[in-house]
Amino acid sequence: IARVVDLRAAGARVGLAVDGSASNDASDMLAEARLALFVHRIGPHGVGAVSALDALEIATRGSAQVLGWDDELGAIAPGFLADLACFDMLDIAYAGALSDPVAALLFCNSRTRAHTVFVNGKKVVSEGRLMNVDEVKVVETQNRLAAEILEKARPDIDLLQPM
Repeated sequence: IARVVDLRAAGARVGLAVDGSASNDASDMLAEARLALFVHRIGPHGVGAVSALDALEIATRGSAQVLGWDDELGAIAPGFLADLACFDMLDIAYAGALSDPVAALLFCNSRTRAHTVFVNGKKVVSEGRLMNVDEVKVVETQNRLAAEILEKARPDIDLLQPM
């Protein structure tokens, strides 16, 4: 576990990322931020060492700084790329979590899916669904390809069949 509190105090750039499906099947940045937040609560600096806002800042602004792109990514500001993920804080998972929406986002819901996403100002997710991708077709294709690979690599495995 990286000593994030000490690194940040020393002025080091600290970011957070998912490595892709090869090492993190979900590729879920909020899950990574949540995990970073939890593991730093058990470290030598204690519960208050890294706040939910710190974890989100490390995942956004901090990552942009690490990549050297902090002049165009990691903040909502004039001249920056308009990348923005919006979450429905009226979801039942957040009931009662009124005082700190960032903490609610990281603590209250482990199955968070963005309601709306903009990438470079273009809306790509609406109501939790990709706008320009047939998700059903993607799942069918991926399942078919995975089955083909597994049949060749492990013919002894009984595969789940779609209903």
